[in-house]
Amino acid sequence: MNDLCKKLSHLFSKPKNKTSSKILTSTLNSFQNSSRIGIRIIVSNTVRLTIYTRKSPPRITINFQGITASMKYVNAILAIEIPISYISIQFVNRECWKSLNPEVVSHVGMLLLEEMAKMLKSSNVKLKKFSVRLFETPSDPIEKILSDLDVKVLVLKTDWDEDDEDKKPIQKVESDNWKKVRALYINSFYLAGPVQQISHLSTASCFFNSINFDDLVFLKNHFLDAPHAREYVIHYREFDGHPMMVLPQKMGLITIVGDPIDVDHCETGEDIYKFHVMDENHDISINLCMREYANLHSITFTREPPLVKQFSDPIVTNYHSSTVELLENSQNISVFLVILRDSIMFQLTYQPKTSLEKQNAIFDYKKQMSGCSVNSENRTELGVNLDYRTLFCTHLKYLLDRIGYCTFAAFSFVFYGKLMSEYVVGDESDMLHMEFFNVFDKFVQPNSIKALVFSVNFKFHPLAINYITSVLSFFQPGPLQSIMLDMDKRTTAMNLESIVRLEQWEQAAMILMSDITVKFARRDFGHLGIAKIIAHPISFEDLTFLKEHFITSDIPQMFEIKYLRSSEINVNVAQKLLETFGPPAHEEYASAEQCDRIWCLPISNSENCVLVKHIFCRRREYGSFNFSRRLASELELMSTTSPNRSQILSALVKKIEALKNWSLKVRIDEGQVQINFTHSPWPTKSICYKNHREGCLLEYEFHKVVFDENFAVASCDDLNFVMNSVQEFDKFEIESGEISAPNRDDDPNNSNETILPYWLTNLKTHLKQRSQMLTVGTFKLNLKNHAPNNRFFSILSLIASETIELKTTVQEAKLKLKEINVTNAKEFKAESFQLSVPIKLLLHFSNVSATLQTVSIQDLNILKEHFLNSPIKLKFIINDTLSKNEDVNVTNLLEMFGAPDRIEDVLMEWRIRTLSTKFELVIEYRPCVPMGQSFTFESFAIADTVFEKEHQTLGPINNLAMLPLSFTTRSVILPSTLNSMKGAQLTEIYMSVERIRITIFFRYFLHNHENCRTHEYERYQKGCRVKCDLQEEVARHQDFISLAISHLSVILKSHDNMVRFKIYLRDDSEEDDVDKKVLQALVEALKERQNKLRIKYLEVYFWKRPLIELAASLLSWCDPIDLIRIVLEAPFFKGIVIEPEACELLVNLEQWKSVRQMMCPSLVFPTALSSFEHFSAANFTVPTISLEQLNSLKKHFMNFTTEFIFAIHFLAYKDQDINNMGERGPKPQDVFCTPSQAEYGNEELGNKRWYLPMENTEYQLDIIYLRCGRQGVPVYIFKREPLIKLHPLRKAEKAPPFDMLRLVTWFPLIMKNILNDCAFVSVEVLRNVSKDIRQFVDRNRRNSIFQTYDISLSLSSDDAKLCIRQFNSHTIFHYSPQPIGCKLKITELTQFGRFQSMRQLNMTDDTYINYLMRILQYILRDQRDCLNFFTYGLHFENDNEAAEARRQVKKILLPNALRSHKFQLVNLDLTVRNESEILELLECFDAGKLKCLILEFARKKEEETGGTIEINRIAEMDHWRNLEEFAVVDYVINADPLNFNQLFGHFKTLNVCLQNFTVDNLLFMKQKSLASSLYLHFICENFELENLYELIGRPLLETANAVKYRKWFFKLIGSIENTLILIIHTQNGKIHIQITRIPTSDVPQNATIRVDFE
Repeated sequence: MNDLCKKLSHLFSKPKNKTSSKILTSTLNSFQNSSRIGIRIIVSNTVRLTIYTRKSPPRITINFQGITASMKYVNAILAIEIPISYISIQFVNRECWKSLNPEVVSHVGMLLLEEMAKMLKSSNVKLKKFSVRLFETPSDPIEKILSDLDVKVLVLKTDWDEDDEDKKPIQKVESDNWKKVRALYINSFYLAGPVQQISHLSTASCFFNSINFDDLVFLKNHFLDAPHAREYVIHYREFDGHPMMVLPQKMGLITIVGDPIDVDHCETGEDIYKFHVMDENHDISINLCMREYANLHSITFTREPPLVKQFSDPIVTNYHSSTVELLENSQNISVFLVILRDSIMFQLTYQPKTSLEKQNAIFDYKKQMSGCSVNSENRTELGVNLDYRTLFCTHLKYLLDRIGYCTFAAFSFVFYGKLMSEYVVGDESDMLHMEFFNVFDKFVQPNSIKALVFSVNFKFHPLAINYITSVLSFFQPGPLQSIMLDMDKRTTAMNLESIVRLEQWEQAAMILMSDITVKFARRDFGHLGIAKIIAHPISFEDLTFLKEHFITSDIPQMFEIKYLRSSEINVNVAQKLLETFGPPAHEEYASAEQCDRIWCLPISNSENCVLVKHIFCRRREYGSFNFSRRLASELELMSTTSPNRSQILSALVKKIEALKNWSLKVRIDEGQVQINFTHSPWPTKSICYKNHREGCLLEYEFHKVVFDENFAVASCDDLNFVMNSVQEFDKFEIESGEISAPNRDDDPNNSNETILPYWLTNLKTHLKQRSQMLTVGTFKLNLKNHAPNNRFFSILSLIASETIELKTTVQEAKLKLKEINVTNAKEFKAESFQLSVPIKLLLHFSNVSATLQTVSIQDLNILKEHFLNSPIKLKFIINDTLSKNEDVNVTNLLEMFGAPDRIEDVLMEWRIRTLSTKFELVIEYRPCVPMGQSFTFESFAIADTVFEKEHQTLGPINNLAMLPLSFTTRSVILPSTLNSMKGAQLTEIYMSVERIRITIFFRYFLHNHENCRTHEYERYQKGCRVKCDLQEEVARHQDFISLAISHLSVILKSHDNMVRFKIYLRDDSEEDDVDKKVLQALVEALKERQNKLRIKYLEVYFWKRPLIELAASLLSWCDPIDLIRIVLEAPFFKGIVIEPEACELLVNLEQWKSVRQMMCPSLVFPTALSSFEHFSAANFTVPTISLEQLNSLKKHFMNFTTEFIFAIHFLAYKDQDINNMGERGPKPQDVFCTPSQAEYGNEELGNKRWYLPMENTEYQLDIIYLRCGRQGVPVYIFKREPLIKLHPLRKAEKAPPFDMLRLVTWFPLIMKNILNDCAFVSVEVLRNVSKDIRQFVDRNRRNSIFQTYDISLSLSSDDAKLCIRQFNSHTIFHYSPQPIGCKLKITELTQFGRFQSMRQLNMTDDTYINYLMRILQYILRDQRDCLNFFTYGLHFENDNEAAEARRQVKKILLPNALRSHKFQLVNLDLTVRNESEILELLECFDAGKLKCLILEFARKKEEETGGTIEINRIAEMDHWRNLEEFAVVDYVINADPLNFNQLFGHFKTLNVCLQNFTVDNLLFMKQKSLASSLYLHFICENFELENLYELIGRPLLETANAVKYRKWFFKLIGSIENTLILIIHTQNGKIHIQITRIPTSDVPQNATIRVDFE
């Protein structure tokens, strides 16, 4: 009891310090002017009182020995009547209370709380938050304390165990102060009484011993009725008196709030049931958490504002009213549905009646926690309290009821599912499909959807046929023409009985099935005109039926039937086909495994015939039959074995004349011209003209004809011949391929003129000679990368086309159309060109989409008057490239058109009635599109207009600031970024500046989620290109620097408070000086701000030179109150001395003096150290430092009371004696005393460390001296570290060191066993411990178990590297020289090259080369197996050093006393200087094992290119005759071509550069490659290609990456699977020749495979 009294008297004793009143007075004066303060009290063996303010200093901390003194200070603070935000009290350090009785400890805590409550009540203090954290549950009642506190947020917590049952109850509190509490967080007490006692709270987390059904009913109703209730977390042990886990069903929770919407079974043993309750104003989320391992459960009630709308809301039911209006004014409408696990994607594709372009509208119906949502790109998201399937079907019914008269062009379903191999019966896809069809059936009536095409796609489902039947029944049979079914590939045939009985199937004209194998029944497909199926089984009786069906009936047009080849087992297919169809008209064996057959069956008394194609391939799973109806003229062509050119053209003309509405497309490439005639649904007729060594190769279907004529001339002549019989095309398109610039061409048939201009000139001549102008519906000319030329477009005046479309891929391609007559057309499109054309020339068109170089305000007025006076509907889309005069802007538009009728973020719209009121003119202005700015003029008939009601104008716009930002900045990206960041907290800006590009990265938090956005500004021709995510725009005639800074300044106006602003200046140009311009522009932008920029960390990284003056100006516009850290760095140019004037400007800034952290290590500051002493963290460099300054810094930091780290780099000492490292004069230890640690005994060489105790504190000053810091110069580091104290009763005992030598000497057997169990790297580390251990290891490891496979050795003046590969690891030894000895870094990698471990050692008794040689000798001494690869390279600039290193390596490799035989290896890679070194090293290796030799030559720095090498002496060695692979890198071999066959004829792989190489040498190696598998690559300086052409013929020409490749193909001896290929191309002035093998299937179809053997 006496001890207890002593403890309590110590706690409540008065302070003995007489200066306490002075401290109190000083403290009160320091924050007397603060607007609000916070108090934190931490009670342990002492009491720490911390006061937080909003002024400087931000906090004040005072330590007390007793509680009474601290309470007096708190009472004095309360008396000065400064508003207090919060008070936090925390009891910590349980150890100091162990000697006291727990009841006494609890009493002490309660005594402190009671005293605090009394003081607060007497001072009438109102708190926002009062927080108490105890480490024991208090035993005294706390109700009185709760009654006295006037607080909004109350927190009472303990370090408790959630299973603790000793918590005391809190009886019901009845006081006005208690009813003022809005948030309550208690875990140290139980609340006794009913749940109603917390009903006044908005947020609560508390414990009840027991709750019941009535409490749940009250909580639900309370949350629905009380507007202030937000979140309640109720923990409880019992429910209705049952101390066990009670399920929600038994609790009655389901009867109150319904079934749970989700259940989470956590791995921790918790089951979380999620419920949802909704009314018109609020949504309530209820989570019930139940645990298996404890009887403590919780239930959470959360209420949020309504996220969804009721279905009865008109906004929901009429959601698609605008969609109906859109579709009523459109045609060719298609529907595409994707049914996923928790969403439905609904896509509408339509073509407005006033346009030929199709547009899309996409709606996503998604499942949410509360109901579902539907969103679209152009509409705001809508939430509804319905299942997403129900909402979709309701909206679909709404559309069908209002546009039921419409016939859809296509209606497609895609169902989510799994592959057949992944499917499990009863999985979620079963429920997914079933639930969708159940809902769909309720809303959509059978035979109610009118569509031309029905399409459905299933991944896999056993009930797929049933589902398809169900969906198909919703479509009207009459309009439905095509049925398309797609499913995951299957080999089991599916029965179509349920589908084929439908009327929709019986009236369909086309059936297309993809990857669905069905049971073929002739009666089910006889009514179809077109069919594509996979049938199993299929018999020859079925084929006979199809043959007779096509011959006798006019209905079938084309049948494609794939069949499983398994049905051909034990059947002679060829004989059966001969019996069924007779002899084939054409039979081709593309390979030994593929055969194609074609039959032409005549039809009596008809101009048609039946064409049957059979494709049989052993590698494929399916065979196929294709039945189609053709003209009789095609039968004649098929029957001709080798038709000529005129026969092919005649057949093509007859085919075209038989039908109308053909589409023509011509694609012109450098090596070929392809002409396609298309007529749906027939296959495209394609005729191709290719460049050939004998002239031109014509390909038509399976026919190939070669004739002596240029392919471009022949293609144009033949097209003219065909077009003479045709007067009209639906579509005529000319497209150019990517044609490269003309180069020297070896083929005399090719002219130097580009093919496209010649081809168009020839076509123009023909069109002029026509008696009647060619009529075309749509004419397209796509130039790709051709520069536009007016002669290209002169063809437009020779074609009567309704629509003209011009395209190019050349950026900013300009085109003049002043002299070209295009008045025949009604529609004109040329958006990718920049047109120079008078606006009046376009007025005769009814539909225009074009980009003009210049648009004036007068041009817009002309368009307006033209539309108002036009008697027909018109639509013009005019893009303006933003000319320099800026004639067209928002101000001028408002003056001309008046106040707009509608304004959106990127759109301004006017509506003007015409004089006759027959039409309404709609003018749309978009300030930012990829081509500049855009104007849309469109007239709508009043009766058909999409606007239901009259729109009132917005009134006059007196200030441009009233407009959206896109109209003043002409940017879409900037407003989009501002909208994305609206209401967000900007945390970081990262700006990267390069010569032509500025990248600005924004990181911000929105709704507690981190988001990022990146702007990229790039110099682009005469303007700037801006990118952000998937958005891109071009700002013409704007500098990328000014645009980037202007956008940044706009963003900073609404987000001027951030954590970090980082600028990387990376301009490496010598003239532009972009870095300086960016900083100047940024400073000017900040000057225009009303307030300074509020940032915490400012970082600027320089590239070329530090722009300190501009950095100081930038820093001056930052708020000094918020600034914490400054970073100024030049990481690539260290040791840059700042100009004295710039340095003074920087250090005299208010921001510099107020900031607490500074990092500028690479910059040298020529100023006094007093400019840095106020920093708590600093890293910088000074020119010189003296011992006097070091002593001053030591004294300064010894008195620091807060954390600090101070790194000062210096170039030299002021004291000359210290720089000379002499014995005289003062030393650093004279200032800091003897170092506590040193790296080496030599103090001038190593690093040092001092520990100096700081008086009257528990810390010590840690001083570190590094001889070479990160900046490459010496550095002193000052920092504060906790003082480590030993217990006074313990004596520091120094353990005896481990003596490895004693283990070696006394216990050698134990040491040998240790070595046998060590890994290779561990053994090497042991070898470097001492000479004695190294000798012991070498003596006892002669029979090494570490066998090496690969060795790589590299030596230079700077370092030496040895890489070895063993069975399961790769080890890299990296030696680098040091002033004394060397440093070894051992890196160990796994067998797959991944990092495993790394060790570093400092060795002082030898050079780095000697160390490496010893370890190499150790590795090779016991090598028993043949090495796979040995790589050797010397990279010395000094010849003597290289000779010495080569001598040591040779000494190790040659036979010696430890190894009697020569070194054996398979592959050798040498980097040498000359032939003599090669000979010298080859002598070290066994000639019988060496198979591969790779030679590289080390060049000196002044040598830019390689030289020549003689190999005559090398070829005389035994090694040369046994080699199979040989390669030389960068050097040219000087060998006599007459001896080539003898020197190189035995190699299987060659990769060499030859000074002289002849055609005879090539033919010899080619002939040798026909029988042996070789890979040869020769690089020649001279080679006669023309002689090669005469001997082996013309090559196949191919161009890739602007390089022309000549290829020859030869049949191999005894192999049909592979083919020999010879490739020759020119690169960097040298001829490359390659000979190798490729699979025969990879040979191009237009290539000729030559046979050069008998």
